[in-house]
Amino acid sequence: MKLLNIVTAAVLAGTVGCASIVSKNQYPVSFQSNPSGAMITITDKNGNTIASGTTPYTLTLSAKSGAYQAAEYTLTLEKDGYQITHSKLNASLDGWYFGNIIFGGLLGILIIDPITGSMWKLPSNHVVNLSVGNADSGVPTLKIIELSQLTEEQRGQLVAVKLN
Repeated sequence: MKLLNIVTAAVLAGTVGCASIVSKNQYPVSFQSNPSGAMITITDKNGNTIASGTTPYTLTLSAKSGAYQAAEYTLTLEKDGYQITHSKLNASLDGWYFGNIIFGGLLGILIIDPITGSMWKLPSNHVVNLSVGNADSGVPTLKIIELSQLTEEQRGQLVAVKLN
């Protein structure tokens, strides 16, 4: 009986990839922005819009974009009074993929995990920090700098302000 269990385990290990057993290819990702309440648009590497919402926002995404290809997403965040911000979210190699060396063999390394997408993983959360204002937003900004940071031409354009 023990021999039968060992043989069964060996056959199963040889017919499936390690990451396909232990891991997955779809991941819920929580998107946050600082500050929250930003409109987020998520597009794939081909520019197709996958989803949009308001941060905080959670979406289940595929870690693969095709056989042997990791997913790549572009995030666009917009909030009144803040610069439009772009951020990248890329899938990375799943550590369980290397379990094929012991359990899945060449079939798991070369075929099963790459085709199922289980060789890739996505992070559970992604945070984007927004920067205040820009010329396009219509929101005036104030930047304080030292005179030494100005060029001679910029210094020549300064106007003295008299305070009462």
